[in-house]
Amino acid sequence: MRVLQVEKVLGTSKVGQIGLHVIRIAKGFGMQVVAFDTSPNKILSEVLGFKCTSLEELLSRSDIITLHVPYNKYTHHLLNRDRFNVMKKGGILINTARGSIVDTEALIEALYKKS
Repeated sequence: MRVLQVEKVLGTSKVGQIGLHVIRIAKGFGMQVVAFDTSPNKILSEVLGFKCTSLEELLSRSDIITLHVPYNKYTHHLLNRDRFNVMKKGGILINTARGSIVDTEALIEALYKKS
């Protein structure tokens, strides 16, 4: 019997201390990792083997998305209706940041739309 192994893509926002730990764990599971950060670190991406990308590309490519951004006026509803429309069907969202990073009404709408 042949087992088909499918490589999952993890997308992480903000490559700070938490994001780096998540990337290391994901790589340990053989996942491909894409990351969005407003200040990308090319050396870290080469050493840990992940690709720095735009938020929209991260959302469209990732099977699992983790959020590790601080809450401020730029990240308020970072994930909104438009960005949920870009996400893959069946994608998993893990928000370890503040709740207001995600527009809850848009999330509920996206869940009904993509189910």
